[in-house]
Formats: sequence, C-alpha cells, structure tokens
Amino acid sequence: MANATNDAHDGRDGLGGFGGLGGLRAQVTLTVPAALAARLASGAHVDVIVHGEDGFAALLTGVDADVTIVNEDGTAVNPSDSAVPAAPAVPRKAIISMESTEPDAERMFREAVVTLDGLPGVEITGISPLYSVTNFDGPDAFTAVVTVSSKLDPKALLGMLETIESAHDDRLDLDIVDYEGVTSDDPGLMIPWPSATQRAAILSPLLDMDEDAHIGKEPVSFLLAMANDAPRVGMISSNWILGGSV
Repeated sequence: MANATNDAHDGRDGLGGFGGLGGLRAQVTLTVPAALAARLASGAHVDVIVHGEDGFAALLTGVDADVTIVNEDGTAVNPSDSAVPAAPAVPRKAIISMESTEPDAERMFREAVVTLDGLPGVEITGISPLYSVTNFDGPDAFTAVVTVSSKLDPKALLGMLETIESAHDDRLDLDIVDYEGVTSDDPGLMIPWPSATQRAAILSPLLDMDEDAHIGKEPVSFLLAMANDAPRVGMISSNWILGGSV
C-alpha cells in the first residue's frame, strides 16, 4: 500500500445525488493500492466521495490529482518503479441490479448510474427499462439493470456499490448479478448471484436490454420462463434515464 497526498480543489457542484461543495480546498491523504497510486501520480483526474458522521455526503468530480506517493518509511515512490505496476486491468462486463421501494426510486437510479459511470475504471455500457414489481407482502418496488465495463475486481466494485447505497441512506439496493469470467461461493459476494436467476424483477429488465443475455451459463430467456414472480412484474418506461417517467 502507498500513501497518496492530494491538494484537492473543485469549484463545481457534486453529481449523483450527493451534496455539492463549491470552492473547497483541502489537504487529503489517501491510502491506496500501489497500482492506483501510480495512476494518480501521472496526473489523473479523480472523483472523491466525502462522507460525514451525520449522514452528509458529497461527490467532488474532476479533481486534479497532484500526488506525492511515499512508502511507510517516508521515502518517495517512483511511479515508473517496477514495484508499482501501472498497467490497467483488462475490463470485464458486469451486470448490476438496482431495486428500491421508495417513491423517488427513479431519481435515485439515475443518480446511481451517473455516479457509477464517473468511477475510475467503470463505464456504463447498457441501461435497461424501468420496471415495477407488485408485492403482496410489502410495498411495491421499482427495478432496473445496468451493465458496466469494469476494471475493478468484483470486491472493489461491490465496495463502490455499497458506498452509493450508503450515500442514499440505504434506500436502494445495488447488487452484482454476474461478473464476466468470475465465479464465487463467498457468502458476501456470490457470483453469479443465485437469487437473480429466479426473479423476473431482475430477469425481465435484463432480457429487454439484451435478448441474448446470460447469467452464468444460463440464458436469461429460459430463466425468466421459470420465474414465479413474472405476473407481478411490468415495464414502466424504456427511457426513464432521461427523467420524468414516474
């Protein structure tokens, strides 16, 4: 691990549903993996998510990273040093589901998409229609699915999703449905996500986005035909990302 110190300034408002901070100037010290530190040291633009104990959150976008990297003994790290690999990871496709029972779910979904697309190493590649789900044992829900091209490993991506959830007071659920080339039996991160293979609330928007979609090795079209909740799921809008659908 390496320490990266950044004198950050950003006069623009935040995006993605976080409170904006204008005219902020702060001295920030981050502990990041060496490979990321090397990228920052090359003058990359970064986004910084700030959280406060009182629930305050802000996203600072496009911050210029003027970074000095030091080892634990205080000696400087050369970004070109072989011990600090700078080669980016190979991007892989990941499927992410979004679900909420809140009336403003559509707005939160849009903000989550904007935030995800702004994360270093993550790019939105597909956005499904917005769906509603009638629940007999609780409030009705809204769901949608996005696909991303991710250079983050699955656990790092999950950490980003949890940060976005926290910034919205956990009023929406973001889950990794599948991650290309990865299988995991970890109870905290099962890939493919078993529950997703049985839920039309996830399968229907995914199939609308990609008629050839698979979860693991199973075609989504086959999984959807077996889903018990299919009669309770219906499309609301195919262009909800533009706003004003609900």
